[in-house]
Formats: sequence, structure tokens, C-alpha cells
Amino acid sequence: MEGITRFADHLTAELRPSMLASNSRTPADIFGLDPMVLQPDSEAEGDTIAPTEPSDDVNPAVSNTDLTEDASRDAADRGLRILGILLIVALVILSGQWLWMTTQRPEPLPWQHGDEFPQLFRVDVNEAKWIEWMQLKGIGQIMAHRIVADRETNGPFRSVEDLLRVHGIGPATLDEIRPWLTFDHGPQQ
Repeated sequence: MEGITRFADHLTAELRPSMLASNSRTPADIFGLDPMVLQPDSEAEGDTIAPTEPSDDVNPAVSNTDLTEDASRDAADRGLRILGILLIVALVILSGQWLWMTTQRPEPLPWQHGDEFPQLFRVDVNEAKWIEWMQLKGIGQIMAHRIVADRETNGPFRSVEDLLRVHGIGPATLDEIRPWLTFDHGPQQ
């Protein structure tokens, strides 16, 4: 909390330099005290205090005006300190939320294929991107990337059975995805 107070003081000093530069007034001027100053009595042993007479250069009207100005400056200082503290708190909260949001991983949306999916969806074996391969049951993201990488490395597939050269695709997986595979947009049986 001390660091926040220091920051608020620094912020106040930057925003209101005229307030902090005018420290030449006496406490009697600032607090509107009677110009009669209490000083130790020179005749006594120093343990009694006697009032002295006011000096001629003190104007009570100016002291009241100064008091009003000082009160408004003090209120402005408090307002700036509170604003600084609120800004710091907001910054800390937003930073925490940003860190929390960036470390969270979104869950994939669950969905099911409708009855029309087998008739409408086809994957062109030699043109499909990895995201299209992932739509097939049994093909995940890693397997989809393997299929595309194999096609780019070894050339296009000449038949559906050529998919068996991809590590991780066996006869059972191939039989499961075969109804959705095409070459040049024609169904492959």
C-alpha cells in the first residue's frame, strides 16, 4: 500500500506542481490561526508560554482566502490520489484477467453428424486440407497433418489404398473413412 501511496504522490506532483511549489507560507497562514503566535516566555525558565502580539504585516482577510484555496487544493490532492489508486487497482485487475484468459485453452465444441452428412460431405484425397480430414470419424489433428505431409512428400495418392502408407492408418480406419473419400470429386468405393 505504501508503493501505491508513493505513486499517487508522484502523480499529484506531476499534475499539480504549483501546489507543491508554494510551501513558503507559515502554518498559521495555512490553517487560518490567529496571527498571535505562542512563543516561550523569555523571562521565565522556558517552561511557560506567553502569547506575543501580532505583527503589522499579517492581513486576516488574506489568511481566510488562503485557507479556502488550501482546502480546495487539499481536496484536489485527495481526489488525484484516489484516482491514481483506482487506476492502479484497475490495471492490476485487467492484467490478471488478461493472464488468465491467455493461459486458458478452449474446449472443442461437441457436435454430431446428421443423417444427411454421408450424402453431402466428401473429402478429395489429393486436394483436401488437414481441417477437412479432421471432419472424418477416426481422424484427429495429428493424423490429418500426417496425411497432408505424406501427400506433399511422396506425391498424390493414386488410390484409396495408398492411404495405408501413412503411419497410423490401418485397414480398419481406411474402411471406416472410405465412404467419404473421393478422387476428383467422384465417390470412391
